[in-house]
Amino acid sequence: MNSIIQIANKFKKSRQAVYAALKKRKFSSIKAEGEWKISTDDYITYLNSRYDRKFSKRNDGALLFDKTKGFYSAKEAALYLNLDLQRIYYFLRKGRIPSQRYKAAWVIHIDDLNNCKNLGMIA
Repeated sequence: MNSIIQIANKFKKSRQAVYAALKKRKFSSIKAEGEWKISTDDYITYLNSRYDRKFSKRNDGALLFDKTKGFYSAKEAALYLNLDLQRIYYFLRKGRIPSQRYKAAWVIHIDDLNNCKNLGMIA
């Protein structure tokens, strides 16, 4: 059993993030002698089962980021272009990469990424 600080340091998370998940009962924990104790295995299970955006769906049930149809997330676009994610977000906000917003997510088509790359619009 580990404390919040030990878990945060071990998994490179903030203490606040671990505590927020603890308060939402995302994993089992006990409070002993005024300090929260968390099982490492339970925390690993929680990390592995967290929400993953690559499985996001639109209202009609279709995948939002369907690579078979050429739709990528900002994170996938950053990996594809070998650029920093924050740089991709900057280009998206400035309109240098054509994209669509679906709620809080940026949806980018692979053809638009290739066009921007070939035209030197993103570097």
